[in-house]
Amino acid sequence: MKGPKVQGVNSLLVKDIGSAIRSLVGMRARTFHDLEQSEQWKVWNALSPWYMWDNNDIVTVRWIMDTAQARYKEWKWQCHNVYQERGPEGMPTEFYGREDEWAFLCTHFESDAFKKLSNANKKNRGKKTMHHHSGSSPIVYIMEDLRNKGEPLPIIKGFEQSYVRPGDEVATKKYEEMLALVKSRKTDLKKINPEATEEEMMEIIQTQQIDVLDAVLDKRKGKEIRGMGRAGERDLSQSSSGSTLRSRAPPNQDRERIERLEREVREYKERTELAEVESAWYRNQYTTVNSRMDQIFSRLGLEPEGPAPPHSSPGPPPPQSSLIPPPTQSSPPPLPTQSSPAFVDKDQFLNLY
Repeated sequence: MKGPKVQGVNSLLVKDIGSAIRSLVGMRARTFHDLEQSEQWKVWNALSPWYMWDNNDIVTVRWIMDTAQARYKEWKWQCHNVYQERGPEGMPTEFYGREDEWAFLCTHFESDAFKKLSNANKKNRGKKTMHHHSGSSPIVYIMEDLRNKGEPLPIIKGFEQSYVRPGDEVATKKYEEMLALVKSRKTDLKKINPEATEEEMMEIIQTQQIDVLDAVLDKRKGKEIRGMGRAGERDLSQSSSGSTLRSRAPPNQDRERIERLEREVREYKERTELAEVESAWYRNQYTTVNSRMDQIFSRLGLEPEGPAPPHSSPGPPPPQSSLIPPPTQSSPPPLPTQSSPAFVDKDQFLNLY
């Protein structure tokens, strides 16, 4: 896979990052970024055999680190829920062999500092009036998909698809206010330039979508754009309006890289199928050779070395081979005598022939 820039691959990569954090990374830091580098590299090393990306691509590396931070925080939250329900005895299976990490978390959850912070976060979440419904898919991907489909207002329309649901009066009202503000701005543009076409006015309003979100959702200080989750941030290096959107998630991969990814997947499947065929052939050969050797030992009245390994699967009945001719009167095989051992090793027997 060339980079986590393909939307269809991102979901799988996010799950793999979460799995690596749950089973490998220590939980003694406040955030993933605060972990020692050796702990962070555990996630990196777990992903590197399956994914390939350019380490010099700052956007990609930053996206992976932010995703790891989100999964680290989510895993701590899940551990806290388990601790509240079952206590120290409810240790998740991911901590088998790392019981000291779970013991540390239990002590941490009982500390006064954690309880104070937890109560403050509960109050802040209670003040939240809107909840997005786009799941783990970043909102920026919804907006990018709408843009690719020709949607004239992908950011505002992306807000609708992410937040507006039947019965959610707050989000529905906010979206209606955005549409009303867009209509008002179009009216103002028409007054300034009566000859402006619909397309020309929409091109101007496209550059003002972040301003519309700020006006309706109340602009806050800093880079975060309210109503877009972790999808984007304000570029403070631009003008005072700060309406430039910079995606935190990597952009879509171009078609050439997608085709390369599909080709690599096909080649991997072909190699896997070939390896399975070769493995089955070798197992059958092993079974056939053992069967022939047992026939030889049976003709000589000797005890075989033992049964075939349990993992070997029986193959088709071996054909009569001309390499080991049956005994004849002209060349009888050596028979065991008083001095002959009761057990003959197969390798030694083959050396006789």
